[in-house]
Amino acid sequence: YTTMLAGDLFDQMMINRDMFVITDTKSFEISKEDTRLQFEILRDEAMKRDPQLLKRIIPQVYNEEMYDLIMDIYEFPDVIYTLYATVSTADRAAEFVSDKENIKVITVRKTDERFLQYGLAKKLEPLGKLVYVHTLKYFNELADCAAYGAYGFYAHHLTPEDYRAYAKYK
Repeated sequence: YTTMLAGDLFDQMMINRDMFVITDTKSFEISKEDTRLQFEILRDEAMKRDPQLLKRIIPQVYNEEMYDLIMDIYEFPDVIYTLYATVSTADRAAEFVSDKENIKVITVRKTDERFLQYGLAKKLEPLGKLVYVHTLKYFNELADCAAYGAYGFYAHHLTPEDYRAYAKYK
């Protein structure tokens, strides 16, 4: 493997115009200052090349504070809200994303009580938000999570064909 710096990543994005990048910066594992610095570097490196590149960066945020922090740096048009590192209830998560047009996807673990017992997908559906679950290994997990309202899936070995088979026979 070749290590890439942010500039290398954006150079590849300039060549590969259909390439999008989802960040996985784990703000809860580093200081706010380091999180800010990461996103400032991304912004600055993209601006050196083409500001449009930032529209193909999809930050994954882990709490409300991180959302505010990155949006102060750049108004990202698409953001994923990942719930495993927050203690927000299903109601609070829905309330938080309700007025944020750039958060279209909320991710949860397949075992998350907010998803299984507290109806997260049902709370988000009227808001036009989608729930993605992680990480699936088996077909029955896909079927179970879909029954709870999951729209998308992070999977180890399941393919789009597996999902089409599920959709056909559900």
